Amino acid sequence: MCLKISVMLIIVVMQLSGHEGGNIMNKAQVTELAFKALQSGNPYIKGAIKFFIDKVPHFIYAGSMISVSELNKFYLETAEKDIRAGYRDRMVGYYDKWYRYNHADEGRAYDLGVKLALENPKCVEEMHIIECAY
Repeated sequence: MCLKISVMLIIVVMQLSGHEGGNIMNKAQVTELAFKALQSGNPYIKGAIKFFIDKVPHFIYAGSMISVSELNKFYLETAEKDIRAGYRDRMVGYYDKWYRYNHADEGRAYDLGVKLALENPKCVEEMHIIECAY
């Protein structure tokens, strides 16, 4: 219940501040940050079973056979969403700990979005932390 109220509050604050949750960052910037997060290592590889087909590494991840490039693409897509979320949340004065405790990269991509928002002079100075509900 508390988490639902927090999410509703964030949506109202975003609407009042003019951030509708849409594309508030340019795509190239987000993609560049996602690649930066991937350079630190793909966290999905840690939880996957590695095997080789004709000396090419593959993984079993979430019950499917997947190549390294597909696994990296999957992480990049997730990282881009997390970067946007971190930027959006921090611009309106929030930090959501859910991204730290419920993502394989321990919030690395979300934090890149938060750091980018802090460089923006329109970023709200006051910050409220949304605790992670277990």
